[in-house]
Amino acid sequence: MSLAKSCLSVAAVSLILTLLSCASSDGFPVVGEAAAKESNIYSEYYNIAQAYEANKNYSKAIEYYGLCMRSKVLKDSAFYKMARCQALGKDWDSARESFGILLERDPENLNLRISLAYIEAMSGNFNTAEEMYRTLSGENPHDASLLKDYIALLMADGKYELAEEKFYLLKETFPDDEAIPDIRSKIADGLDGVEDLAPAENDSSSNQN
Repeated sequence: MSLAKSCLSVAAVSLILTLLSCASSDGFPVVGEAAAKESNIYSEYYNIAQAYEANKNYSKAIEYYGLCMRSKVLKDSAFYKMARCQALGKDWDSARESFGILLERDPENLNLRISLAYIEAMSGNFNTAEEMYRTLSGENPHDASLLKDYIALLMADGKYELAEEKFYLLKETFPDDEAIPDIRSKIADGLDGVEDLAPAENDSSSNQN
């Protein structure tokens, strides 16, 4: 090989090395570096969303959890958190839709079923919520919280006689529950109100006659 060709080869190698060094500090790209940077970005979004959620800024939390759903690693957790923030922010329609999707993915998940029943109750869909709580409390007879929630919903819907019936079940099954005196008092007040209403309605109808 001539000296000229040798010099050209050295120059070409030097140029290639210079170009490579611009792309990476040591001349070799780091495998997975881009994915790691992307993962770090989504992790930061998740942390921001949690901070907003802790401060009860649910709309901003939902925004950042939505960004996290682009991550394969975080999307499931972020979707659940977003659904929870929708409920906490009283966006009942969105929360119902989101928890419905979650329940389709995991139909036996008790916490999801309870959450959806709560959302229906808070949306004012008492008939649907009552059926859900009736089923849940029946399937979980050792869960006092479910039975108390069912009784509270019945009272909210003015169904004090049925609430009283379920109260006796609560008292029999969980005699030491601290909420019993308060529930008894509220049911008694509600039943008195119903009884007071009946004569007034009768008087009104008799006066019309």
